[in-house]
Amino acid sequence: MPNRTDQILFLSGLVLFMLGQVQLNLLGPASQSQAPIDWAHWTLLLGASLLIPFAARLPRTLFGSIAGIILIAGIVFVIGMNAIDFVFWGLDDDMDGQLYRAIVDEPAIWGVFMRWGPGEIFTTGIGLPSLLYWRHSRLGTGLVALGLAIMIFGTQWYNVIGYSVVIAGYFLNFDRLGLLGGARSQSPGEGTAS
Repeated sequence: MPNRTDQILFLSGLVLFMLGQVQLNLLGPASQSQAPIDWAHWTLLLGASLLIPFAARLPRTLFGSIAGIILIAGIVFVIGMNAIDFVFWGLDDDMDGQLYRAIVDEPAIWGVFMRWGPGEIFTTGIGLPSLLYWRHSRLGTGLVALGLAIMIFGTQWYNVIGYSVVIAGYFLNFDRLGLLGGARSQSPGEGTAS
């Protein structure tokens, strides 16, 4: 089960991912002209990377394993999306347009790394682990589900709102961190015989 450090890294990763979404929404197409680096996509990349320790330590139950695999797959798709966006960022406009058309026309790249991979798979991967905390934090799990629904059914700025709600939900799920000032709740799997 993820430990306190994993949970803090996970929350930090979600915050960074949300900040990357804020940058993309504020800058829009101007995000392609950021200098000296593509700050928005580096923020997304770092945020997604911080989710890995949490995903790797999910319980080795059937559900925990499925949730971990889907979350890791979503992280891989986000990393791939960022790699493609870094290439677009580094090209001049003429080459950028040609490459864009070539990638959009290739479903094995565009569909996987730009559409459903970082969208549906990553979003599902973010939500599934919250179900492991259902017994201990129904409100937290409910907030994660609400945040995911906001992201799925909204666009652009709704992602920022959705990630904010997801972060609040996981914060409640992880109240065993003692950050809320109350009694620590038991983490799923704690206190049970092995």
